[in-house]
Amino acid sequence: IDRHQFVGVLLVVGWRLRARQRTYALSVQGGGIGVLYLTVYASFANFGLLPGALAFALLVGVTAAAGVLAVAQDARALAVLGTLGGFLAPVLASTGSGNHVALFSYYALLDLAIFGIAWFKAWRVLNVLGFVFTFGIGTLWGIDAYEPELFATTEPFLVLFTLIYLVIPALFATRTEPKLRGFVDGTLTFGTPVVAFTLQSRLVADMEYGLAVSAVALALAYVGMATFLYRTQREALRVLVEAQLALGCAFVTVAVPLALDARWTSAAWALQGAALVWLAFRQQRKLALAAGLALQALSGVAYVEQPWAAVDWPVVNGYALGALLLALAGFFSARSVDPARSEPADEPLLRDWLAKTLAILLLAWGAGWWFFGGFAEIVRSVGSEAQFASMLGFVAATTVLAVAIAPKVAWPRLNWLGLAAWPLAALFGAVAVLAYGHPAREFGWLGWPAVFAAMLFFLRAREAQFGRLAHALHVTAYWLAAALAVWEAQWLVDRAADGVWPAAAALAL
Repeated sequence: IDRHQFVGVLLVVGWRLRARQRTYALSVQGGGIGVLYLTVYASFANFGLLPGALAFALLVGVTAAAGVLAVAQDARALAVLGTLGGFLAPVLASTGSGNHVALFSYYALLDLAIFGIAWFKAWRVLNVLGFVFTFGIGTLWGIDAYEPELFATTEPFLVLFTLIYLVIPALFATRTEPKLRGFVDGTLTFGTPVVAFTLQSRLVADMEYGLAVSAVALALAYVGMATFLYRTQREALRVLVEAQLALGCAFVTVAVPLALDARWTSAAWALQGAALVWLAFRQQRKLALAAGLALQALSGVAYVEQPWAAVDWPVVNGYALGALLLALAGFFSARSVDPARSEPADEPLLRDWLAKTLAILLLAWGAGWWFFGGFAEIVRSVGSEAQFASMLGFVAATTVLAVAIAPKVAWPRLNWLGLAAWPLAALFGAVAVLAYGHPAREFGWLGWPAVFAAMLFFLRAREAQFGRLAHALHVTAYWLAAALAVWEAQWLVDRAADGVWPAAAALAL
């Protein structure tokens, strides 16, 4: 008998014995399906006996028949045997012709069959088998035969395979028993993006922004899938949704340094870190909190390590805006962490004292970047004769902004940013003594009144919030203003008269 009769006998015998000798019957059916795959593929790819359209139609028929037999008999072993034979057919029948379009089209057909079976059955081993063969054979071909001119005929298949194995874990999770809902098929969920991104790096190696665009595309795919699953399944697939969101954030993080320079990389990482901190407290995830804090710390390192150069525009430049975004990320994270503004959870992520300490530290982190960025931009963009007064004005403006914005964002602790006016005013007073000789120099006669006006505005609006500390703030501001006035009066009189008059003016004040 010829091979076609042999295959027919295998399938018929296997079907008739399915009830009495299930294991043997399924093995026979699987062998028959594998021989069919091998015959059709070899007839088309190696010997040219079948036209492409007919061969593809036959393979569709074989694949559909194998899937129907497996699902109808609830036979995972049959699906595995048939799929294994299908994936091995090109390897066994290969003549080294290198027809990658035929090979990947054939594998795409097999993967779509696995996708169809996953719609009805949660057969993890079948999903992993398809993943291993598809990306394994694809990797071997890429190492041995890929050239840049083959990009147009290779990239579509990589995209298709990635999408298939992006969706299959979600189908697997929704088809398991209810007690296993939310289970993440880790091999595909985390293996697919890693392998796909590695292969993509080979395909786009000669493109300037190819890998950055690829990372963004993967991030959008995972975030989109997570959003869809959350809206349709919600708590049932919460673990899978969180895993896909984490992968989306990871690929955005990777994309930034691939596409941008160091200062914008640091800014983007800071914003992503703030988003992770917010997500951590929304979903009570300590790992996300640790990742968000680490990402913001790395953003600070990346900002500091960037080379400094001249800029064309004041404020609207990477240095100033980068520091501003780091500051805003720190403030947003502090607000997300602060127990004073969040609703109490059944199981809080952190103890109250630890959350409060972390909120204060993050507020200090944001304030540090705020003042550093502001002072650095003044030094860079303002003439030397006006820098001192401009810094005093920046301190005053910060105090007023803190008072004005705190109630708008329902975060009372932001008022603490206004407290920075006191130590900074004392620091600038010391600078004036050592560097300028008297407070009014370098337009200090404009800067100091602005600072004290901001202090009075702060105390009038917020002294009730600080209790006994408000008394110390009043006294400190008063004596600082008095000391500056005495000092200025002594300097002015000393310029006009000798003897006891400068000391008399100081004593009078």
